[in-house]
Amino acid sequence: NSRQRVFFMRRTFWCFLWQTLSSQRACRDVVLHVKAMRALDSESVISSDTGAYVTARQRLPLDRLVTIFEKLASLAASKAGYIKGAHGRRVMAVDATVIQLQDTAELQKRYPQPPLQKGSCGFPIMKISALFNLASGSIHNVETANRKVHELPLFFRLFSSLRRGDIWIGDALYSAYAILAHSVLHGIDAVVRMEGPRLISFRQGRKIGPNERLITWTKPACKPHYLTKRQWTAIPATIQLRLVRIKLHRKGWRPLEFFVVTTLMDQKVYPAEWIAELYLRRWRLELCFRDLKTSLGMENLRTKSAAMVQKEMMMFLIAHNMIRCMIAEAAKIHEKTIDAISFIGTVSVIRQYCHALAEARNKKTRRKLFKAILDAIAEEVLPFRPNRIEPRAIKKRPKTFARLMISRKSFRARNAKKYSPVLSPAQIYGH
Repeated sequence: NSRQRVFFMRRTFWCFLWQTLSSQRACRDVVLHVKAMRALDSESVISSDTGAYVTARQRLPLDRLVTIFEKLASLAASKAGYIKGAHGRRVMAVDATVIQLQDTAELQKRYPQPPLQKGSCGFPIMKISALFNLASGSIHNVETANRKVHELPLFFRLFSSLRRGDIWIGDALYSAYAILAHSVLHGIDAVVRMEGPRLISFRQGRKIGPNERLITWTKPACKPHYLTKRQWTAIPATIQLRLVRIKLHRKGWRPLEFFVVTTLMDQKVYPAEWIAELYLRRWRLELCFRDLKTSLGMENLRTKSAAMVQKEMMMFLIAHNMIRCMIAEAAKIHEKTIDAISFIGTVSVIRQYCHALAEARNKKTRRKLFKAILDAIAEEVLPFRPNRIEPRAIKKRPKTFARLMISRKSFRARNAKKYSPVLSPAQIYGH
């Protein structure tokens, strides 16, 4: 019920999605692309100014984007099916990461920079906790906060996305009594690594297998701050857990041993070997964050207001889940495993075919192109690289510029005479 605009809601959404998938292109590139497509259809010429598109992005309703994100997550999960051995139960993984925002006063107030950095020299940091489907690779829900908020309260907010009968996996940080007892209370099972203060002797408890023991945890005296008094009272005084010792033997490497606790008590239905394999698959979540932050470019968001940061992040999640849907569909049609298909290869296929799809004028042509996309995605198979090592080290050295240790405004005022002013073309040619 509004006047006809060049950037109406539907077109703005697709432009924003194209911008997200296209290596963080500038808004000017989006406007020029729309201008070129309108010229192809002999429509009226529009201005190259980006103001209309930027305003249109701000008008996108966040709740509509969240609905699209959730629908894509459900669609990807339905196409991927269930993990072998889970007996028709969803297996989810949880973890948190941080992303960098633009240095504005609003974002610094809401998502402050690390305290060790000087004022106006760092960037706001936003923490994201994500619930990830282990079978499809899609993200089902996220919670955001500043860096001061712990991961456990964020995960507790994600509990509404879990259903009775689900299984969730977490690292050692999530081995808290409140979280595990709350899961048992709601019929949700957990597989969590044990480390740090919770690390106990394998001699405790009752032996139920070669590398398994039955242990009992007692409710601590102090209530966690993220639980209400009613929730804390409802949690049982003790819970029984299954402690599994996992030993990894790789040729040429030292044996690795660690412990996992789980609420999956049936040894016949869920043997220790399956529990170990399931926990090791949690690494897929780390690869999922790498796809989001490095391959798609979500590591540094470019919008400058808190409201637009949420929308930009949601567009990245929509793009990620859309790609997971395409991978699941291609794997199902061509009878391949989802893990074998390259994420960045799928992104490249979609980038190259989007122009052809935009020019398709009928449903028959679009269906033909969609089938060609799935065929191309199925060909993007990852090579088999056993025992591959990828060190977190940088070969290319950064440029030897001085570090900016004060605000940019103060730096300009202090060094006004040192640096020559930048002249415009009119000043150079005397116009």
